[in-house]
Order: sequence, then structure tokens, then C-alpha cells
Amino acid sequence: MLPVIGPMAVRVEVIVNRNASKRRSKRSYRHDVVSTFERSGATVHVTGSLDELREVARGIAERRPDSVVLAGGDGTLMRSLSALHLEYGSSVLPSIALVPAGTVDTIARNTASHVVGRKALVRLASRVADGSARSAFQSTLRVRDDRGGDRIGFMFGAGLVSRFFDLYNSSPRQGRLPAAVLACRVSLGSLVGSSFAKRILEPELGTLRVNGDEKSAVAWSLVLASVLPDVGLHLRVAYRAREEPGRFHVVASALRGCALALQLPRVVAGFPMRGANSVDELGKTAEFVFGNSEGVYVLDGDVFQARRVDIGCGPEITLLTL
Repeated sequence: MLPVIGPMAVRVEVIVNRNASKRRSKRSYRHDVVSTFERSGATVHVTGSLDELREVARGIAERRPDSVVLAGGDGTLMRSLSALHLEYGSSVLPSIALVPAGTVDTIARNTASHVVGRKALVRLASRVADGSARSAFQSTLRVRDDRGGDRIGFMFGAGLVSRFFDLYNSSPRQGRLPAAVLACRVSLGSLVGSSFAKRILEPELGTLRVNGDEKSAVAWSLVLASVLPDVGLHLRVAYRAREEPGRFHVVASALRGCALALQLPRVVAGFPMRGANSVDELGKTAEFVFGNSEGVYVLDGDVFQARRVDIGCGPEITLLTL
């Protein structure tokens, strides 16, 4: 039985994505999230569609609570922040607490928000409720595309990143272990020239600009922009992500196949990638235009289609943690 939480000192609203994970343990954990925060006095909203999320975000913007708790996977956090930003406009967003309830939860693992277990959940609900939670500033990305997309997130990727997530999202098994197995299959397959690895690592035709400067390569196997150093599975590709406020780390490579896979040890160690036509710099703006009529990109694990994508700095948010 969950303990009783004391009276609220601040106004808290909670958004829980009922579709965040199909695993039974996660469904049980979502139930704990709802009951724990309801017992703390928070207003809890369980959403299952974008329309429901937008309606909830609109109500939150009208009521202006002190804090908003977002419970779900990486995509849930991105879509919730995007919906809140749309409704708040130029106003400062409320403090945000993250409760990871997805399959990988890369964002929470990067931000000391990886609440694990019922006891930690109760402590977080209690501290958010009485205003004693720790706080830290966190930068975000604002990603806009020519199909009308305007989203707030943390990690943008194209090339092998989008192909990897396209495969991962369609896989019957999801989680950190299946994702790691898929990454190993790509890496080892590149060493023997497997068709599977070639399909993932094949460079993407496109034009990349960072801070208005056009880069020389015409095809990119990897394009990444992130405000978080670890982009998943302990891959510290964006090792400079927190180096300078108001900027994000842009990493891109034109390497092919095995040459790209051999960069893996450097990426795990948080070292820069090597190779001709590589990009490794801090940016305020970035733009990627796909060479074909339309391409695929990823923002926080969710896959989108567009021809042109513009990346800039999003709002700085205040994250609440234990």
C-alpha cells in the first residue's frame, strides 16, 4: 500500500500517456503514477491521443499550475512539451518533472530524472507537492519542418538515426536490450558487409547548414543535433551538448559502412568522431534539406517526414528532480 502524502504547497498537474509502453510492468507502474499523484492532491490527466493531449495542454495553460509532471516515454515528453509550448506561447512554462514510463527513457536518464520504483515515485510526488524538489535548467531544441511541424524536444537525428528508429519502432520487442541487440547487429554487420547494415548506414543525400554555414558533403550517413550528451545506449555522440547555454551540439558524418561503425568506441567514450567531411560544433541554428523529395527524421524517438527541417534553440525549462 502506498503511503499518504502530505498537503500540497504548490499547484501540480500531471499528464500520463496510457500508450507509452505495452509491457505489463509499465502498465502497472502507470497505475501507480496516477494513484500516487492523486493522493498528493495533484490533478491527473490520462491521455491516449494527440487531440486529448492538446485539450489538456490548453486547460493547463488557462489554469497556470506551478508544476507539470509528464509521465511516459521520450516521445511522450516531446509531444507534451510541444503542446504546452504551443499553448503558453511566449510565456514561461511551468516547472517540469519527468516520470519515465517508456521503453528506453533516454531523456530521463540524461537529466537525473530516472525515477525507479514506487518509493522513489512517492518521494518525487511528495517533493513536487510541497515545493521541495530540486531544480535545474535544461535547454531544448525547437524543430520546425516544411510540413507544418513545430515541436520542442531534445535530440534530432537523420540518416542512420532515423533508419534505426524506424526499425526499432516496428519491432515486436522494445526496450533497452532489444535496442542494444539491433545496434550490435548493425555494427557487426557492417564489418562483414551485410545488406541489413548497408541499408541502415547508407548515406542520405542532403544539404546541411550549421549557423548559416553550408557543409561540403552532399550525402550524410549521420546527422545529429542534441542538447543531451547521451543519445541512447550510452552513446555519448553529443558529448559537448552542455558546454554552452543557448547552443546545441551538431554532429554529422559522411563516412560509410565499416568506417562509420569503427567510430563506435570513440562515441561510447565521449570522444569526437573522425573522418573527412565530419561536423562537430556547437550551433544556434541548423538546417537539413533532404536531397530527395522527402526524407525521414527523428525527434526523441518519434519518426517524421519532411523535405526541409530547421533546428533552433527551444525554451529553457526548469526540471524538478529528487
